[in-house]
Amino acid sequence: MSSTINASSAGIVETADSSGILTIQTGGQTGIYIDASQNVTIPKNLTVSGTLTYSGGGGAVTTVSGGSTGLTPSTPASGNVVLAGTLLYSSGGTGLTSSGASGNLLVSTGSGWASQTPAITGLATLNSGTSGTQTFTGTNIFSGANTFSGNVAYTAPAGFGSATPNSALAVYALSIGANPAYASYTGTTAGASGALYINYSYAAAPTIQTFSLGTPSSNTAIGSINVNSSSNGVIYATSSDRRLKTDIAPLTTSGTFIDALQPKTFKWVNNDSTDTGFIADELQQVVPQAVIGQPNAVDTEGKPIYQQVDSSSPEMIANMIAELQSLRKRVATLEAKVGV
Repeated sequence: MSSTINASSAGIVETADSSGILTIQTGGQTGIYIDASQNVTIPKNLTVSGTLTYSGGGGAVTTVSGGSTGLTPSTPASGNVVLAGTLLYSSGGTGLTSSGASGNLLVSTGSGWASQTPAITGLATLNSGTSGTQTFTGTNIFSGANTFSGNVAYTAPAGFGSATPNSALAVYALSIGANPAYASYTGTTAGASGALYINYSYAAAPTIQTFSLGTPSSNTAIGSINVNSSSNGVIYATSSDRRLKTDIAPLTTSGTFIDALQPKTFKWVNNDSTDTGFIADELQQVVPQAVIGQPNAVDTEGKPIYQQVDSSSPEMIANMIAELQSLRKRVATLEAKVGV
């Protein structure tokens, strides 16, 4: 029970008991509750249009001012003020002020509040420029420009572009125009491993990267990068399974193919160095599967989109081997005729 003062439609109604507790009500709803230890509970909103000052037994004073600086923390008062609703201050105040660093958190010390630099461990929010050692587990969504420096450890499986990655680290670009994933390295540290370092030491599964088409739930593998532990080499593989092919027949046009190729010597514009190879648009006329892009293409700003080639494509290798085999047969026939 408690002593009660209630402002109702019937007027002021007062009741009293010996509990030492005081309840102030309006319309039967408690607005202020003061227990026997002088702790004050306000279950609704407290609006301060002037200045509210309370002090603890140790003499510390904390002030809430609606017309000046808002809430300015000092030594915590020994008494407790509990707000179950919302603390409002009138126009003219500047809100909450802190003597701590900008961006700090206001944390409970058990007896008051203190300004503290947020720790990464257990903190659910990360922003651009986060440094130090980070560990990401579960589902993590990064939007906008995020830069992570120091050591970043991902608990597998980790996916970019997908919440359901199908490998230890998976990168998905799910639509045309999606920003691609990239790695860059601009440092000059001696012995650096380059822009992107991939290591996979599980010998029973030597595939370290898989390329696929489709959504994460229906993707089809079309190529991979594999480690050959027996030869200490790397195998760059593309799809070639018999089950993916039909109308299989011997290659008989390798001579025409080889004759159509136009190997060239040239100099690179950027450093004037001499090199040999193919010109993309010329090679595209013979084996379009080995060339990416179109001749003289430009982007929306008029900047060149340069063509790229793969001179070691299956079409190139198959035709060269087929022609070499044909030549070997013809040489063998000639040798037999002359008795060599």
